[in-house]
Amino acid sequence: MPIFVLPNSRTAKRVHVAMPIACEYTDPVEKIIKTRTVTTSNISEGGIYFSIDDILPLKMAMKITFKLPKSENIISAKIKIVRIETNEENK
Repeated sequence: MPIFVLPNSRTAKRVHVAMPIACEYTDPVEKIIKTRTVTTSNISEGGIYFSIDDILPLKMAMKITFKLPKSENIISAKIKIVRIETNEENK
């Protein structure tokens, strides 16, 4: 199988950090508001990467709330799902 190495097109530096974030979204099937606490893998100016057990569609809106390490300030943001990866073990 060929291996392709592509240049990193990211313009923002990623910081690898595991921190809890609270997510709130409307379930696309049940049409109810759900809240989940998940853990990030990394964060940057361009986005935040985390795993969630629920199946969510691309472009779905979600509200997140979190605190950066060593900070007491609460950050709230509205985000949009722009990339989905599946866990091969769960297929």
